[in-house]
Amino acid sequence: QHIRTLEAAREYATAAAVSFVYGNHRRCLQSLELSPSSDQKLLSFMFKAQLSDSALLARSFSAEADSAPGDMYASPHLQMIFAFLVTGSWHAVIRHMSGLPLSWRLAFALRYFDDDQLMAYLVKTGRDAVQAGSLDGLIVTGISNPGRVLTQNYVDATADVQTAALLTVFDPVTTVEDAAEHWIYSYRHLLNMWRMFNIRCLFDIAHASHRVTRGLPHMSKVASDIAVHPADLRCQYCHQSLSSKPSAAVAPSPLQTQAQAANTQNRLLNTFCPKCPNPLPRCIICRMTLGAPIVVNEQHAADITQWFSWCQTCGHGGHAAHVHDWFSTHAECPVPGCECQCERSY
Repeated sequence: QHIRTLEAAREYATAAAVSFVYGNHRRCLQSLELSPSSDQKLLSFMFKAQLSDSALLARSFSAEADSAPGDMYASPHLQMIFAFLVTGSWHAVIRHMSGLPLSWRLAFALRYFDDDQLMAYLVKTGRDAVQAGSLDGLIVTGISNPGRVLTQNYVDATADVQTAALLTVFDPVTTVEDAAEHWIYSYRHLLNMWRMFNIRCLFDIAHASHRVTRGLPHMSKVASDIAVHPADLRCQYCHQSLSSKPSAAVAPSPLQTQAQAANTQNRLLNTFCPKCPNPLPRCIICRMTLGAPIVVNEQHAADITQWFSWCQTCGHGGHAAHVHDWFSTHAECPVPGCECQCERSY
């Protein structure tokens, strides 16, 4: 069916080559005869004359027939057929398949080489692929071990860290020294620079999932050492996290307990530090304590209006909705005396 599809697309040379690789010489001849090309017609005459010579067609790799014919055909599909007709050597044929994908050459070697010849060919092919950084060679080397060296040579030659990182997802890093860690986090850095945060998160999830299926921690040691930790809001008085869970090391004061109970009953957001009774900072726009109910324009989503938002340069901030409204018409920080160009920086 595949050969008929190629012939329907008028790719007669490719159809003939497929038949030739899989040993169907008569089907190969049929594809050549269908071609309107005079070169392919001539090759079909030569091939037809050889079909009666069963000794030639049955000949396997021959060290004696090592002479290589000239490149009569520009097409590697036709050249490999021509090399067989001239030399009768499978070795000569596979040398003239260098312009074809490695999968073709491997299929040819698996069919026509004996075990010793096949092993020698696989070793040479894998070594050449590693040195050249050819990703096709991963068919022979696999992703691990020599495949890592191959991928590194590929990255050195092309700077395509994306492909290297995606390959590493299917072979998680197990050692600290593994270069794949640098591919992964270089790729994550690129995604962050391109502001493709959702894609970066999906990549992280896929990477962690494959590590877990291999019995590894979801994050490698190198990754945990260099990963950027999430922002942690802390009280300006006690310097503890503003998470709602009270600190186990510090017993809540009576005032804090009473305030927390009242806050729960009223279903309001915290306006004080959950670890100490001191109030939270005030919004630089409305001057209300962060966490207090505010009035905003209807265009803002209700679930983000009271979020904390601040400039990472000057540290000033307030309610997300108020900060958004301010910087829709201003570029400079609203705090008097602060000359930070917050809107231009972020």
